Amino acid sequence: MWGIAERRGATALVLSATQTALLQTIYNEFRASNAWPTMYRVDRAFIKLKRRGGANTAAVMRDLPEGLLMRSQIRPAPIPDDEIKLTISGVAHCLGAQDDVESFVRAVRWCARQEMTREPEAGETSILVSGRQVKRAIPLALRSDPGAMDRLPILLTLHHWGCVQSGRTPDGTDWTLRLGPEVRRFSKVRSIEDFIDARVSWYEEEEQRQRPYPAVIDVPAEEVLPARAYINPRVLDQLREASGASWDTTKLVALAEELDACVQAGHVYASHAVLRALLDHVPPLFGQKSFAAVVSSHAWAKTDAKYLGRLSTFRDQADDALHRQISKMADLLMLDNLPQAAAVNALLRGCAVQLQKH
Repeated sequence: MWGIAERRGATALVLSATQTALLQTIYNEFRASNAWPTMYRVDRAFIKLKRRGGANTAAVMRDLPEGLLMRSQIRPAPIPDDEIKLTISGVAHCLGAQDDVESFVRAVRWCARQEMTREPEAGETSILVSGRQVKRAIPLALRSDPGAMDRLPILLTLHHWGCVQSGRTPDGTDWTLRLGPEVRRFSKVRSIEDFIDARVSWYEEEEQRQRPYPAVIDVPAEEVLPARAYINPRVLDQLREASGASWDTTKLVALAEELDACVQAGHVYASHAVLRALLDHVPPLFGQKSFAAVVSSHAWAKTDAKYLGRLSTFRDQADDALHRQISKMADLLMLDNLPQAAAVNALLRGCAVQLQKH
């Protein structure tokens, strides 16, 4: 089963004139605004084309071969507000897109080589690069178009190639990428076909790794290791002992205990749901209305701030666990996809400190 948008051979697909016109319409709208267009904008632009031959936008989009669009597994038929996004193979089918494609390939290859040669910051497990650094790897002829350089981070963050986090510099003037070890798979890509092959090969390896073993090996009970705690027991004790008169901590402690129990029991979706509930529960303790505000406004220590930043990106993943509807595609969430335990413990330790203040 396919859980990724990319397909080998997508750049070589022979499309009908109507299909080509639809891809070009999406790309033209993307190029004009440096943002992915909504279904409404695509439909408005497409119905004005003579080449569509009276075809319905949604029908043409539905019949496009796989590998050209980023399709939603939750809502296969897009509504007017949904953004319509092309894969890099879809972009490659469009006139005027060669510079975007070449910049994308060069940026991915450069990032992969940076991850292999540079050392991470203290306490980090990924390499941070800025947009300015990435752009310097792009030939001057390609980066002379400011619009193309504005589209580059949009294309890079749309695809899964080992970039584990994207963001902005502290002053907000530049974009950043955090590069994980898997980006090394892309160190030799020189074309979109190379990129797609590396991406699909990675997915196939992951799919193979997740298949159950053919036989179960009996292990004597005395040799079975106990499950590892997700929440540090000392942090749990700090929460239980916190005596803030202004707050009832019954639910907070229960959520922390249930999260730890769910992770130890291997309950993937329950773990995601309880962690999401925990993040939504604590903002008032920090004088905030949302978890994003907790991350950005509270005076966290430097390392804890990095941990909390990773937790703030977890909401989309939790939405995936809670709201993705059944489909013909495999759901690939695993316990390993949860935020690292150190990040959750940093949050709960901060909660205990806040409780002691009130």
